Amino acid sequence: MVKFDKLEESILAMLLPLMVIIVFLGTLGRYSGLYSMAWYEEAARYIMIWMVFIGIGAGAKKNAHFVVELIYMITPEKLHKYIRVIVLLIVLFFNATVGILSIRLVKGLFNMQQISPSLGLPMWAIYSAIPIGCCLMAVRSLQYYFATLKQSANGDVA
Repeated sequence: MVKFDKLEESILAMLLPLMVIIVFLGTLGRYSGLYSMAWYEEAARYIMIWMVFIGIGAGAKKNAHFVVELIYMITPEKLHKYIRVIVLLIVLFFNATVGILSIRLVKGLFNMQQISPSLGLPMWAIYSAIPIGCCLMAVRSLQYYFATLKQSANGDVA
């Protein structure tokens, strides 16, 4: 069983090779003229969308997202813990807002029963990547914040 701690990496480790194989085979078929895979571009696009939104959780877990370091450089170190709280609140607010709006979008797509042109996949399933990614980013941001807080209390982090 995959541990929750490695969930994003496990999913990404499956999706990336799958996308590469699909694109390779589709391109090979197109340029060799041996066969046609009309659906490969659409499949690669949807896999990439899912990879991006799963990846934001993986990035948040390691605090690898864009941060304006200048704020930390120009403020006294004793203010950094407050700045971290403000950054966390902004991240959580952003994820909550986008998550709620995207859930409304997914519900609308579910009610419309819209399907993708080539693959025939329900569009709500594809757009579900957005609220799932936002939820993962919020959870991972909280995990990182509390891990940093714990390390600070132990004197491991400045």
